[in-house]
Amino acid sequence: MKNIKQIALTILVAISSASYAQECEIPIMVAQLDQEGVSPTVSQSIANRLITAASVDGVTAEPSGDHQFFVAGKIDPLSKETLAGPPMMTSVIANLTLYIGDNKNQQIYSTAVIEVRGAGKSETLANINAIKSINANNPQILQLIATGKKKILSYYDNNYKNILKEAKVHMTLKEYEAAMFRASTIPSCCVGYDEACDVLVEAYRYYIDNNGAVLLNNARAVWAASPDSKGATEALQYISQIDPASSSFIPATQFVEEMRASVKSDIDFEKREKYYNELELKRQQMQDDKEVRLADIESARQIGVAFGNNQQADPNINYWMR
Repeated sequence: MKNIKQIALTILVAISSASYAQECEIPIMVAQLDQEGVSPTVSQSIANRLITAASVDGVTAEPSGDHQFFVAGKIDPLSKETLAGPPMMTSVIANLTLYIGDNKNQQIYSTAVIEVRGAGKSETLANINAIKSINANNPQILQLIATGKKKILSYYDNNYKNILKEAKVHMTLKEYEAAMFRASTIPSCCVGYDEACDVLVEAYRYYIDNNGAVLLNNARAVWAASPDSKGATEALQYISQIDPASSSFIPATQFVEEMRASVKSDIDFEKREKYYNELELKRQQMQDDKEVRLADIESARQIGVAFGNNQQADPNINYWMR
C-alpha cells in the first residue's frame, strides 16, 4: 500500500441521546486503500460505494481533503468461477471489510464484514458489481456508522481542549485559515462546541482584519501609482472587498473620500453607489450582536472547511492498516 486517494466527507448525524440531542456535523474522509492484487478501479468502486451507502445516514462528500477520522474498505476474494458463455462470465464471492477509525492515533473504531457476490465479463467487473450490491440499509453498515460516530464524538468530548490549543497556535502564527479549520472540526453536539465557537469567532476576526489591511494597502499602492480616475476605480475594486467588520473598514471609507475629493470627475459612480448601498445593508444587518456572532461562526466554518478540503491527505493510513 503506497498511495491513497481520499474524499472528504461531512457526516450529518442526529444523535438521540440526551447529551447529543441535536444535529451535528462530523468531518470524516473516505480512504481508498491500495491492496496488492486489487485493481485501482475496484478500490475506487469501494470508495464510491461507501459514499453512496453512507448517504442514508446523512453523508455529504467533497472531492479532496484531510481529516483525522476515516471510513475505508477492502475486498478479500473467497471464490471465483468462470461461467460458460456466450458471453463468458466470471462470478466472484468476496468479503468486503469496512472500517471507521482515527488515522492520527492509528485506531480502528468499528468494523463490518459483508459477504458480496457479483458477476461480469472480467474479474474486475465482477468485483465492481459485487461491491455495487451493497444495500445502504444493510444493518451491518448502519451499526458500523453508529458505533464509529459514538466513538468519534467521545474523542472530541475528551480532546477538544487540545484541538483548540492547536488552533490558537495557528493564530499566533497568523495562520488564521488553519486555525478556523481546526476549530471547525469540533461538532456542535460536542461538549466543547461553545468554546470552539469562541475560537472560530476570534480567528475569523483576526482573519478579516488581516485581509482588510492587505486590501487597503493594495488600494493605496494602486492609487499612488495612478492618482487619477483610472487608479481610483482600480483602488475601489480592492476596497469593495473589505468586510465592514474589519478594522480597516473606516480607514477605507475615508480613503475613498480622499480619492473622490482629488479626482474632479466622478469615479465609477454606479459601482461606488452600489458599494455604499451594500455596506449600508451590511451595517443594518450587523446591529444584533447575536446575529453577528452566528454570522461570524458560519463564515469562519465555511473558510475552515474549504481550507481543510484543499489540504493534502495524510498517506500514513496505507501503512499502518496493512
